[in-house]
Amino acid sequence: MDVQMMQDGLLLPEWRGNTKNMDAQAAVLWGRVMTAVQLSGYNLVPPPGARGASKDWVRDGVRMQREDIMRAQTQWRTFLRESPAYPAEGFSGRGIVILAGGLTYMVPAWVNIHMLRRTGCTLPVEMFFPIKELPTAALEAALSEVGVVCRPLPDLQLQDFPPSNATDTETDLSGFTMKVAALILSRFQEVIFLDSDNVAIEDPEILFNSVGYKQTGALLWPDYWHSSAAPDLQLILDVPSMADNTFESGQMVFDKKRVWQGLLLAAFFNMQSNLYYELFSNFMGKGDKESFAHALRAARLHYHLLETPVGSLGISKTSCSRDQRSCWQEFAGNTMTQHDTDGKLMFLHTNLSPKWSLAVPAEFAFYNRRWQVLEPGNATFLTTLQNPLRDPEAEIYQILVNLRCADFLELYVSTLESDQRMGAQKQMPLGLKAFRSIGGWTGSFHPLNNGIDFRRAYVWGLTGPYLHFTPTSIGDHFQYIKNTWGKAKLGRLHRFWNWVKFWRRRLH
Repeated sequence: MDVQMMQDGLLLPEWRGNTKNMDAQAAVLWGRVMTAVQLSGYNLVPPPGARGASKDWVRDGVRMQREDIMRAQTQWRTFLRESPAYPAEGFSGRGIVILAGGLTYMVPAWVNIHMLRRTGCTLPVEMFFPIKELPTAALEAALSEVGVVCRPLPDLQLQDFPPSNATDTETDLSGFTMKVAALILSRFQEVIFLDSDNVAIEDPEILFNSVGYKQTGALLWPDYWHSSAAPDLQLILDVPSMADNTFESGQMVFDKKRVWQGLLLAAFFNMQSNLYYELFSNFMGKGDKESFAHALRAARLHYHLLETPVGSLGISKTSCSRDQRSCWQEFAGNTMTQHDTDGKLMFLHTNLSPKWSLAVPAEFAFYNRRWQVLEPGNATFLTTLQNPLRDPEAEIYQILVNLRCADFLELYVSTLESDQRMGAQKQMPLGLKAFRSIGGWTGSFHPLNNGIDFRRAYVWGLTGPYLHFTPTSIGDHFQYIKNTWGKAKLGRLHRFWNWVKFWRRRLH
């Protein structure tokens, strides 16, 4: 259809499909993926333990048993062999996929799509919802006006497992599986995936034209940290080498026809999160974000990693010593900044909670800006924008005000059940209220989080490109050594002492 519709002064091509037919086909396809999981087994291989800030079996030198490594390798290969082939007639065209649901994620998704349209992007969008958080007819109509088609996610539970293999809790798959499920089941062949809280400030459609995408069919972005993957992972995946960086999955671009097996394997890794999340990384950033790159490597497929390092957007805050005798200004990042293939700022990923809140003041003058300082460079954010007339936070504020006043949102929230998959926020927050009092205005302000303390991340033992904009002291270096080399030595000594005690008991 060539019908055009007007939204925010932008002409958008109307995109409509037979969603019932698409949803039925998606359910069949996902059923075949679930069958492959059942044939390959679920949670067959336990990890040696959990990886936290204080105890980390990889850092302490613990390794998986050879039998477990081979069992895990056989399992994922069986899954790929039993998985459905790429549907020849199933997908077509280009588009954007976003996950939403519940008030916690519906609000940032609404911001996301409206900011996306302000960039001039006219790509159709599919927004996937968990079954218990499907939009009302009024919300679906409102989303349709900005070129969004709403789609339900299929049942993400494994069915018909014998009790000896999995408990009811274990068969409720990781929430991170929803992301790769949406990618696989989207009607688009070529997909830009965006986290609901990821704001594009430039039209991302140009990413399809990049050399890296044309060569590989997959674009991935880096995270702040160097890799902390377990050495056993390389043996399980049977790959010649491992990436030395970590990945960020708030934005990804795929040609599903070219990387189909990689996406299926990423789904498998997320379904087997009990093992793979512990293999992928330490305590910092567990989840789906590493699964895509590792799955592509294991499937012998290629991807292009964006060269510009991830940056951070946040605030400058005052920190003081314990005795309050000395204070200093310190950067606290609350938003990841990612770039296009030419190094131009494109995405602002507000990955820390609170995300976009409806508890906004009645006037923007009393709004707490979260985007003030851009690193690296210690630059004032607004001065770095290509368009000096734009103020993204002012735009988002107005989007939030309009949404807060929309009748369809409160109706949607009233339909939500308590056990939500996409966030537990059940009630509409107070907002749009400000009262004059002695000393100025008070009322409901958009909340700020404390942001990432990058210096503390270094003290914990994490390294990565974030150190280019994070000053550290001699004391920080001593703490870093203590939390890496020192804890590793203590862990090895502890294991040696346990081994000695074991043999003493055997011999006596």
